[in-house]
Amino acid sequence: MSYVRWLDQLDGTDVGIAGGRGACLGELVATGWPVPAGFVVTTESYLRSLADSGSREELRQTWRAATAVVGQPDQLAEQCRQLVSIVRTAGMSGPVRQAVLDAYHHLGENAWVIVGSSVVAGDGGQVVAEVGDDPVAEVRGDEALLRAVRDRWAALFRPEAVARRVRSGRRDEPLVAVIVQRGAGRPTRETENGTAGSAGTAGGRAALVSVDLEGVVIEGRRG
Repeated sequence: MSYVRWLDQLDGTDVGIAGGRGACLGELVATGWPVPAGFVVTTESYLRSLADSGSREELRQTWRAATAVVGQPDQLAEQCRQLVSIVRTAGMSGPVRQAVLDAYHHLGENAWVIVGSSVVAGDGGQVVAEVGDDPVAEVRGDEALLRAVRDRWAALFRPEAVARRVRSGRRDEPLVAVIVQRGAGRPTRETENGTAGSAGTAGGRAALVSVDLEGVVIEGRRG
C-alpha cells in the first residue's frame, strides 16, 4: 500500500488514490508550474486506518443510513454525527501515522504546512465535484498535522456534503485523500493549538497555484 505520495510522483491516472486536486497538482509539477512542495496522504491511508480499527463495516452501514434520510435534516445531522464519530474514534493507523510524519519531516524541521482535502468517489476513482466551502488549515508540528489530517477525513461527512452528493445522484461511499503542502510561514491568525483557517483551495493562500475541487486550475502564475 502507498500511504503517502509526493506531488512529483502523481499524474492524471492517480485520481483514485490522490483525488482530483492531488492528481492535478502532480500534473502541474510535471509541466513546471511553481507548485509548493508537498505530498498527498492517499485514500489508502484513510481506508487502512478504518480497517485497522475494525470500523469499516460500521461506517458503510451508517453511510447507507445517512443517504436514506437526506430529506430529513434532523435525522441526517444525527447520522452524520455518527459518521464523524466513527472516523474520529478510528483514529490513524500506526503505519499511516509514521508515513505521514516521515514525509512531513522531509519538508523541513517543524515546517508550516497547508492541509486540504481531495475527495474521490468510492468506486473507480471518479472525481467528486463538491461546490461548497472546503476550508484548509495551516499548521505546524507533528500532532497539529496529524489532527488536521484526521479533521479532513471527518469533514467528508458534513451534512451539507452528504446531501449535495446524494442530490446529485451519487450514493456510493466517498473516499478522501489529504494534500499537505509547504506553507509560506506563520499564519496571520494562530489558534491555541497551532492551527488557523486559511482561505482558498488546495494550494491555500501560500500557493502560487490554486486548484478547485474538481482538479481544475482556477488561478496560477509562473515566477
